[in-house]
Amino acid sequence: MRKILSWWKKYAYIVMLIIMLIGIFYPKVMLVFIICMLGPSLTGLFTGRFWCGNICPIGNFFDHLTIKISNDKKAPSLFKSKYIRIIFTILMMSMFSFEMIFAFRKPVMMGMVFYEMILEAIIIGTFLSVIYHYRVWCHLCPMGSTGALVTHLSNRKKVLNVSLHCSACKKCEEKCPMGLAPYEYRGKKLSSYNCIQCGICKTDCTSNAIR
Repeated sequence: MRKILSWWKKYAYIVMLIIMLIGIFYPKVMLVFIICMLGPSLTGLFTGRFWCGNICPIGNFFDHLTIKISNDKKAPSLFKSKYIRIIFTILMMSMFSFEMIFAFRKPVMMGMVFYEMILEAIIIGTFLSVIYHYRVWCHLCPMGSTGALVTHLSNRKKVLNVSLHCSACKKCEEKCPMGLAPYEYRGKKLSSYNCIQCGICKTDCTSNAIR
């Protein structure tokens, strides 16, 4: 399973781009992305936002491509506001629902709706990457926000833990793509629903305090 996940983290964005290329000629194939809509919420019950940091092909696109043009500037607090995220999620999901109702029982049109949704996420996310950080979109993503809500409500989720051995060197904060400061959770669980469990803080922790 680890080998499969490792492979996916390397090539998920390529798989996504290939499917989108095929989708230009055969829109029905885009319906496979319904998995990306349901994934964050379903996995959020047990693994927190693990999907966002490890499985999401759009996030993988940012990790491999837009990171190269990213301004590496922290996202403004406005993007992290739960009220802004709720409003943005309701707006985007309302538009998506309306289009899907209109395209109901028309697989080609439904596929085109998914194509539009994925393309918009890539364009907006890339634009935000140039101005701010390469993972800024993940603060606004409707699917990520829904997954964050499920994660917040679930008591069964697995999360990262920051041990008392943490030296508060703040290197984890510098590396975190979501702008979190794991050292602030010293001796506790990293319970923030913004944590996408990408594992970067764990890998870069000099005191091996994050597990």
